[in-house]
Amino acid sequence: MKRLLAVLVVTLLIPASVIAQNPRTVVLLYAFAPEGVLLRQRMTDRQSHTDPSLGQVDVGTLGGVRVALIGTRVGMTHAARATQRAIDLYDPPLIVFSGICGGMSPTNHIGDILLQDEWVQHDFGYVGADGKITVRQGPLDGANANVSTGPLYTAYFKVDPQLVVIGFAASRDVKLAPVQGRVPEVKVGGIGVSGNIFLDNAQVRQDFVARFSRPDKEVQCVDMETTAIMQTAFFTPSLRTPTGAVKVLPWRSASDLAGGSGSATAAQEIRAFFQVAANNAAEATLASLVWIGRAGMAR
Repeated sequence: MKRLLAVLVVTLLIPASVIAQNPRTVVLLYAFAPEGVLLRQRMTDRQSHTDPSLGQVDVGTLGGVRVALIGTRVGMTHAARATQRAIDLYDPPLIVFSGICGGMSPTNHIGDILLQDEWVQHDFGYVGADGKITVRQGPLDGANANVSTGPLYTAYFKVDPQLVVIGFAASRDVKLAPVQGRVPEVKVGGIGVSGNIFLDNAQVRQDFVARFSRPDKEVQCVDMETTAIMQTAFFTPSLRTPTGAVKVLPWRSASDLAGGSGSATAAQEIRAFFQVAANNAAEATLASLVWIGRAGMAR
C-alpha cells in the first residue's frame, strides 16, 4: 500500500493546467433515492435532464470533477442496465458507485465506510448434491473459449489498485457523521458480495463469509448492485483499457449488520440508519473525487 501511495503522490504533481485539458465525465452511480441526496445537494453548475432509460440525470461538478449523477434502482439487473447505458452515453474515464450495504463482519459497525478491493456475486454458481454453491472461475463456455474470441467469466472482480490507493488517501479527509454516539471508521480492503436478495439471516451471513472468503482476505459487506456494475464495466469491449476493465470505485457504508445485531433485524436497522449511512458514503465519494481530479484520472 505504501509503494502504491508513493506512485499516486507522483501523479499528483501533474500541473492543474494539464489536468484541466479535455475533461471527461465521471459516471457517479447510486442505487436508490436517499443515496443521491447529499451528492446532488453538493453539486455545482448542475443541469438535469431525463433519459428515457435512466430517468433523471444530473450533470455538474463535484470535487472539481465533472460528473453525471445517475440512479440505477435496486438490484443486479437494474445496476447492469444502468451501467451499460451510462457507459454508452458518457464514455467515462471511470465509474464511482456510492451507497449503503450490509456489514458481514460483527466488527463492522453501522455507518462504517467499507471499500472492498474485490467483489463476487453470491447467487451465481453451481448447486450440487451437497446443497453448497460453487462459484465458477474460468472460461464462460468451457474449454472452447479463449480470451481472443470470447469473454471469460471471472468470479472475483478486482478494484483497480490505483483507485484503492486513492480511496485509502481520501479516507484521511473524510468527516463522518456519528452513529449511536460512535464515530464511524473507514476500512479499506477485503471482499464484497452482491446478489438479488436482501440478506437478513445471521446463519446465511456466516455461511457467505465462510464460502466466499479466502485465507488472505475475508468478506466484509453485502449489497445488491456492485458486482453487476463491475462485471458490466469489465465486459464493455469498446472501452476496455490495457488492464481489461473500465475502472470502478465502489464506496459502501454499512446501514445494518446482515441478519441484524442484538434484538434488531437488518430490515429494522436499515430503516433507522439508511440516510446517515448513505450520507457517510457520499462524504467518502466526495473526498475521493478531489483526489481523482488531482491525479488527472478524470481526463
